[in-house]
Amino acid sequence: MGSELPALLLAFIGAVIVYLANQVYQHRRKFRDLPGPPHSFVWGHLRILANAAGKFPANTHLQNFITEIAHQYDLKGIWYLDLWPLTFCQVIVTDPELMDQMIMMNQHQMFDDKLSPLIGSNVVATANGAIWKKLHNSMAPAFALSHVRTQVGLLTDQTLLLRDTFKRLAKSKSVISLETELSKLTFDIVGRIIFNFPLDAQTKGSPWCVLSALAILENTTHVRPQVNNLEDLQMISKLVVDSMSMSPLVKLQLALKKKAITRRVDASITAKINERFIALRDQNVVPSRKEPYSVIDLMLRDKIIEGNKSKSSIEIPREEMTLLVTNVKGLLLGAQGTTVDSLCFTFMMLSTHPEVLQKVREEHDAVFGETVEATLQTLEASPRKLEELPYSTAVLKEALRMFPINFSVKQAKPGATATYQGRKYPIDEDLAIVLEYQHLHYNPAYYPEPDEFKPERFLGDGVPRSWWRSFSRGPRSCVGQDLAMNIMHTVLLLTLREFDFACHGLKPNAQPRALHTRLDTIYGDVIHQESSPEAKPRGGMMMTISETANQEMTARRSSNHSHIPKCFDSWKWLDRWRILPDRPMERASILRLNQDDTAPGILEGKGWDFYEDERAFKLTDLPSWKVEDPEKPHMICFLSNHKPLTNAVPSKAELQTILWTIASRILDETYHSHRIIPVTVLSAAGYSLRITQGYVDREQLFIRMTPIIDFTAGQKKKWDDFIQTLCWIVGDPVGITS
Repeated sequence: MGSELPALLLAFIGAVIVYLANQVYQHRRKFRDLPGPPHSFVWGHLRILANAAGKFPANTHLQNFITEIAHQYDLKGIWYLDLWPLTFCQVIVTDPELMDQMIMMNQHQMFDDKLSPLIGSNVVATANGAIWKKLHNSMAPAFALSHVRTQVGLLTDQTLLLRDTFKRLAKSKSVISLETELSKLTFDIVGRIIFNFPLDAQTKGSPWCVLSALAILENTTHVRPQVNNLEDLQMISKLVVDSMSMSPLVKLQLALKKKAITRRVDASITAKINERFIALRDQNVVPSRKEPYSVIDLMLRDKIIEGNKSKSSIEIPREEMTLLVTNVKGLLLGAQGTTVDSLCFTFMMLSTHPEVLQKVREEHDAVFGETVEATLQTLEASPRKLEELPYSTAVLKEALRMFPINFSVKQAKPGATATYQGRKYPIDEDLAIVLEYQHLHYNPAYYPEPDEFKPERFLGDGVPRSWWRSFSRGPRSCVGQDLAMNIMHTVLLLTLREFDFACHGLKPNAQPRALHTRLDTIYGDVIHQESSPEAKPRGGMMMTISETANQEMTARRSSNHSHIPKCFDSWKWLDRWRILPDRPMERASILRLNQDDTAPGILEGKGWDFYEDERAFKLTDLPSWKVEDPEKPHMICFLSNHKPLTNAVPSKAELQTILWTIASRILDETYHSHRIIPVTVLSAAGYSLRITQGYVDREQLFIRMTPIIDFTAGQKKKWDDFIQTLCWIVGDPVGITS
């Protein structure tokens, strides 16, 4: 009996070996006559893929490997990668006409398998069938172009915050991560569209946050569950990448981190959804599809209608809440990938192509005017103008062509085949059909000189629609592509004319790593996008920012910034005055004004200034606000108005300036003996000017103003008014204020 056991064991082992060998043979033989790189019966294409990956820096996105293999073995149209047993075998499609035949197919489960442990199953980008249809139909109105146009004010307000940040960074001359700053912007914009409340990542690091994901990395456990922030979402993105690792150590770290971080994020999003659902339900409000208040409202709409029909108090079932939370996370993460990554590479290419940058600036001037104020006025009056920038659009498309953020992965029905050049190819049996955009975008048959940054190729009808696929195509294309384009246009519009950008720390390679591009001999490894899970900028896109070196342009914009009438240009003594830009008001400001209002820029002879930090605006914090004679609290300031002045009607900006400035004096002990603090505002808009004076007496606000003075014809035509204006500026304060 004892001697029989080894024999039986050997027989069993032999049977297992034979079985496995047969499995390998039966699988590998499927690829014997199919196009692809050299195939091994032992390794399939695993070694080919490993060799391609070895040419690139660590954590490079898979699309680079596929493109490299295609170029190395001159593979075109449709070909195969046998990656069994590590992952799904793949059909690589690089022909645009063939891609168009597959855009109606379902998404392959491969992406959902990777995303579901951290984000959840059935995010709109990976869902199929009835679930996808329900999600898409509920979200689509919020991302329709007609609705996106109504969000231009939001885009502008948030981008002005970014502009302020760039100004501060330009003065400090520090090296910054452009990806980080753009991530905050996008998080605030998309978060507002999803929830319709501010996330404040740009101003306060997001008050929605209680704790950053750093706590998880440090293995702390004493965390509050109601946490959600930009860092948490970025950490989830990193964990998705880690989930693809073969390293047991990385897998262990992933298991330790993901539970706590997803619990925090899910709890916070759930609380916000429930809060909004209860408000809609209790107030009997059915969200409108034509004028959606937020994405959350649209996703809750069917449930609210269901409750109204049943005339009973309803709750959101757990499975529906899970689906809602999953898709909120998916939208936030997806927006980061689409918009932030694309903008980073756009700024990178513009930083080394000054002739392209100049054309963009000229187009912005031609369409929106040469000043920030003219630009904001035009945006407010006609949001469609963002769609009237053909060259800027071409620049964005060219950057997206050169640096696509991902590829599509489809799944065919059983028995499905694809026909290419008269031959049928199998595409079923769980094959992952990879629509590989990077290879298409670097194919000289479609894009001559694909390594060159040539936006002109997208002007007119030079590039057929099916050749450019950065947002994919068909019903499964990116639902937020119109929003992404408008965000990118707004960022370029409000930053490129005032700032120059330069990549920092580039280390060009002596020889190109890849066959399809030599760009790394200029930019170094930064062009080889990281997997996150989209193809993101490597290393955070480190840059330095400086205010534009074009002194003529700077002077022109500086003089026009406050709409100073042209006749004032000859007042040489005005050079001692300082123009300060408009900036969004903090909610913590003295007057507790609406956070979406705009604080006026003030120009004053003593060099008064705003603080750039987040404290309340207190002019008394600055010694230069003190006047020599404390018996005279009178103040004079110059205000630039975005909108035209109206006779006998003070503008909101004028009232804000008067009240805000009075408040600064009230807080100063030097002036506590004064009952009245008069503020005189020289308010300019275009070629028009008026003088407005305001003061508060016994809790009542008194306003008086001159008629509007129009200097369009020059100061000589309005000489009396011109002299009167001079007298107001240079005269000494008068009147009893105690």
